[in-house]
Amino acid sequence: MTGPTMVKHIVTRWSIKVGLNIILWIAFAVTAFGFFLGGFIGKWLVDMGRPREGIAVYRSALMIYPWNAAMRNDLGLALLAHGDATGAVDELRKAVALRPDVAKLHNHLGFALFKDGDIEGAIQEFQEAVRLAPEHEDYRRDLDMAIVVRKKEQRSDTAGGSK
Repeated sequence: MTGPTMVKHIVTRWSIKVGLNIILWIAFAVTAFGFFLGGFIGKWLVDMGRPREGIAVYRSALMIYPWNAAMRNDLGLALLAHGDATGAVDELRKAVALRPDVAKLHNHLGFALFKDGDIEGAIQEFQEAVRLAPEHEDYRRDLDMAIVVRKKEQRSDTAGGSK
């Protein structure tokens, strides 16, 4: 290889390598920024009393990051706050499937199931939250509340059936 050809070869290989590194860095920065922005803006909109827009932002971000249990959890809570317990249950089930080791996700799913009228399912999720994090009194309190409601429902079913 002659001098000019060698220089051209080195510059070309260097440019490709540097160009590829720059492209990878930009892709990482955009992805990390998009990840941050999706969660942050979604939460901010929900907190500002604009849940529909926040929910739309969460859903858009989850199209790019479907593996993100925390964002699915936040979307589930936003749906629950907006009155969509069934949608919340769906998103929170996905979050739990992604991170079954996180007690908070089981507790939130339990609350959504409770709001959706599935007391037995709620009790199961609250029990799992208590099992994973027995030090959290809130989880125990939620479990106890669901058990009390189940007992009241059983009593009213028994009383209604004997008439």
